Amino acid sequence: MRCDEARSAATPAGRDALQSLLTASKISPPPFDCLMVDDTSRLARYLPDVLSMNDKLQYNGVFIYAVAQRLDCREKTSRPLLTLHGMMDEQFLVSLGEKVHRGQEGRALKGLQPGGKCYGYRMFLSKILLGAASMGGLQSAAYSSQSSTKRRQWLGASSRCTRMGTAIYT
Repeated sequence: MRCDEARSAATPAGRDALQSLLTASKISPPPFDCLMVDDTSRLARYLPDVLSMNDKLQYNGVFIYAVAQRLDCREKTSRPLLTLHGMMDEQFLVSLGEKVHRGQEGRALKGLQPGGKCYGYRMFLSKILLGAASMGGLQSAAYSSQSSTKRRQWLGASSRCTRMGTAIYT
């Protein structure tokens, strides 16, 4: 049994346990005949990766079994089903990214920090009044001692670009 804990299935890169299974499947005869995953989304969330892994494993005499979908890749109807589930898994990542971006944008429009840390800014907790309701969050304020460094960075970056709208925040 192998496990890539806390790894995204968005790409096979960095998933050492999965890579070791794919490599082991090339041994003749392979040390296992089934790659069992909880869900097709745990295998990969990019359709070409899913189909490629399935093809390589089948070539080496190994089949994929997805428990949640009861998908046995030895069956004749498995490829269209694997494609369907792969498309849904891939679309989940796209819609999740859009939702996260929408949430970050909303926080930024309310004057809150949308996420991450920015060099030259200090973070502080704040409450923003929205009508009768209030909302807490992080806001940022520039360190005045680092303003000249930030200005140089912006100007240096803008000089390397042919077209760029620059805004310098202090």
